[in-house]
Amino acid sequence: MLPSSLSGIYQQYKSDTDTVAEWLAVTANNHGYHSGTVSLASNPVATRGRLKGKARKQAKTNIPIAAVPVQSSLRTTHIVKTKEFEAMAVHIASCSGVAIPPYFAKALDRVIMVRKSFAEKLNLHGVKVSIQSEKSHSYFVEVLEKVRQTLQPLWKDTGTKAKPASEPSGGLFRNLFSTLEVYQTSEKFDNAPDVPPPPPSQTKYIAESSNSIADIVFAVTALLDDYGQLRNEINKLWADYTMGRLDLAAVSVATNMSFELARSMEADLEPLLKEVGASFAASLDSNGLSLQEYNGKFGFYDETLGRSNLSNRQKWKQDMTAVFALMADLSFLVTKLGSLSVVDEITRGLAYIADEKQKSCPLWLAFAVQVYLDILHTYAQTCDGLGTMQTESRRIRYLMLKVPAAQSSQVIRATSLWDDDPIWAARKIAVEVGLLPKVRTAPFTFLKRNPMYCGLLIQNMRATVQNEGLPYAATPGALVGVVQLYHALRNEGLIGTDCVWEDLQTFWDIQGNASFFVGNLPTTKEAYFKNYSLSIGTSVTHWAAPQSKRKTKKKVIVNKDNRRNLMPMGYVSLYVNHRLEHPGAREPWTCAHLEETLNSGFAQRYTDSASHLQPEFKATVEAAKLRISALSPPGLIREMADAIQWEVKHGHCFNLFTIHNEAWLFLEQLQEATTAVLGNNPALNSSNKAQMLPFVSGICFAAAAGKTLDHSQKMVSSDALFHVAAAVLEVFIRDGHGRAIKDIATKFINLEDIKGPRQGLILWGLNDMKFDDDSWGPGLPGGGEAMAELEKLLRMLKSSMA
Repeated sequence: MLPSSLSGIYQQYKSDTDTVAEWLAVTANNHGYHSGTVSLASNPVATRGRLKGKARKQAKTNIPIAAVPVQSSLRTTHIVKTKEFEAMAVHIASCSGVAIPPYFAKALDRVIMVRKSFAEKLNLHGVKVSIQSEKSHSYFVEVLEKVRQTLQPLWKDTGTKAKPASEPSGGLFRNLFSTLEVYQTSEKFDNAPDVPPPPPSQTKYIAESSNSIADIVFAVTALLDDYGQLRNEINKLWADYTMGRLDLAAVSVATNMSFELARSMEADLEPLLKEVGASFAASLDSNGLSLQEYNGKFGFYDETLGRSNLSNRQKWKQDMTAVFALMADLSFLVTKLGSLSVVDEITRGLAYIADEKQKSCPLWLAFAVQVYLDILHTYAQTCDGLGTMQTESRRIRYLMLKVPAAQSSQVIRATSLWDDDPIWAARKIAVEVGLLPKVRTAPFTFLKRNPMYCGLLIQNMRATVQNEGLPYAATPGALVGVVQLYHALRNEGLIGTDCVWEDLQTFWDIQGNASFFVGNLPTTKEAYFKNYSLSIGTSVTHWAAPQSKRKTKKKVIVNKDNRRNLMPMGYVSLYVNHRLEHPGAREPWTCAHLEETLNSGFAQRYTDSASHLQPEFKATVEAAKLRISALSPPGLIREMADAIQWEVKHGHCFNLFTIHNEAWLFLEQLQEATTAVLGNNPALNSSNKAQMLPFVSGICFAAAAGKTLDHSQKMVSSDALFHVAAAVLEVFIRDGHGRAIKDIATKFINLEDIKGPRQGLILWGLNDMKFDDDSWGPGLPGGGEAMAELEKLLRMLKSSMA
């Protein structure tokens, strides 16, 4: 059984075969099984270092592996030979007290059914494999059937036998895919055993692998089926977006993540795929075209043409013109990786080809291009990704107008990078120097045809606002005092029910009480002052009765752990953005990585700023882990979109710069009002205003409680400053400051509303661009061979995922 998310179909199949091998090996060994004079696990393959000393010596003897002590830091993997399966089953059947666990029965039934029906369908469709390959395939099935027959007396009727797949009509691929339905519906199949597998031990057993042609065909078919399921789920996500159910950033991140999963799935099959090598691609039709030499043989892509009335040949022509145009655009981006704010997986894939001097195109990249075509043909003309991205960019930049340049520079860069179209500008320059005859496309054609990229840009803008805004808002500490003062004034009934600071209340709800208060919300004047003092770093022991007046006189006991901290909003969004904005090579996420991120993101919803999971939500988080662990790859992609969508609605889009500026403005007005009552305060009117202004709230609390941090000083309590603060807040809210963020969210921002020069092309370094370098051009990295390979794979994907 798989320990985490269900992963791809082939990985599930391999997990089943390993489950069968491991249970047979462990059970047989535990009951004294030996293979002649050599123990079952006489050919260990060390996965985490070599066995040493006594363990290594015993591994060479006849001692059963279960009796070999292994160091806790080591884990060895033993390959169980297929020829041992039947002998182990016979030995187990002769032992008393052995029961067949349901998880083993399910795994064995699934493997037999899938392998047997797959071979039958290959023969039915006339697919020829070598005699040796067919013999190897049949032998494995026969062995498994003998194992089941031998263990039948120990079998309990648990209803675990896999049902044969349905028989759909259609071509070769569709019928082969039907064989794999048992894995496609794993969520409905009872995947959780009644008797769970034993916990992982120091020794791992895996089934002997086969590299026959039949095995390779099976693996590739499973991979294509996985891709087909991912493609279907992506189509559903984009349909939900057009219906307004999902945000563009959410569906774009999920789509791009599906490309990572596709890449990791192909990487899992790499040892098998190397066996077939170039002959696999050579078996596919190709026109042998070179993008570098493309001169319009297919014509140029026309968005105005519909798909419904086109023949298959015309549709293919449209597809290829769109692909050629895309590759030319992405070739430019590959040369500008250092300037990009996000690197989508298609661009990253082309960069891999260029860096590795690779002439062939990986299958996952062809899958990604096919998904691009799906989105282009079905949704690009109706969803207006470019317009959505530009609207988001202008709104964020409008909110940054009052932020100092030093703190806003990264946000301005992220939101202005595509003010102008660098691809179109570069082509225009190339025309001017005579390298291109004519610029055939309009500005922003790349983004108009690629709403996914627009969504990733939006994701990056929002994440940049969060990453840069958090220290901007948290460091001065103004928001802690303002939230506490707002709470005190409302609790004391000093402001009317209609005096609501909506933006601050929203921010408070998102962050939770722990970001602003120590413990429960205070309800008395003395408690207001004490909680505020603790929140800025005073120790609880400071309020205890001093044991020695000499030691505690005029000394404030500090505990930095009490200081309140703002927490990042949007864990999954921020984590994903870090991957998107990093241009370097990296390993793709697997289903296990994605599952771990989704689990952490869900837990963060119920975690306070001190990283403590709220006890009342512990069961909710555990239930979510179980649910996510049962998801298939398409289910994980859907879960990713839902996670981003949840974060969009719960704070990830909240502008921290603006809420801090509004709180700061309120404190400035409050300081002026308190000065009129108390007179000039040397501390608050000093040159170091930025450090002292946040403590204006504390002065109000101290006056109301009649206390200071110095135990030796006595004060007379007074509500005067509370009343002053209430009056200032009433005016502040009435002037429209209470919902500044909400109002801007619905305001249409024109370019004229955004001050400052347009700097998009400067950020791309086009003024220094050299066109005598062969590294730039309208072609695909890897040249014509890579493009021809891509075309072959697209043909194959179209036939297999039709």
